[in-house]
Amino acid sequence: MRRRKVRFLFPENPGMDPAGVAYIMGHSFVKAKRSTFFMKKLVIDIGYSFLRKNCRGPAVALNIPHISLIEVGMIYYV
Repeated sequence: MRRRKVRFLFPENPGMDPAGVAYIMGHSFVKAKRSTFFMKKLVIDIGYSFLRKNCRGPAVALNIPHISLIEVGMIYYV
């Protein structure tokens, strides 16, 4: 069995911070419980996902480089 080596290559970009800063962005997702009524489930699941997908994220607005971004999330069941 042959082992593969992983190598990271950082591009020579003058916009990249040489100090090695990592940005941690938190996300929260809202889902309806299984026992919720159909109409409430429709509004929560589809409405919230529509707003989440169509609103500009803070990583884009703050011009954070993708290579320096760590995203964490939490799911809330209502």
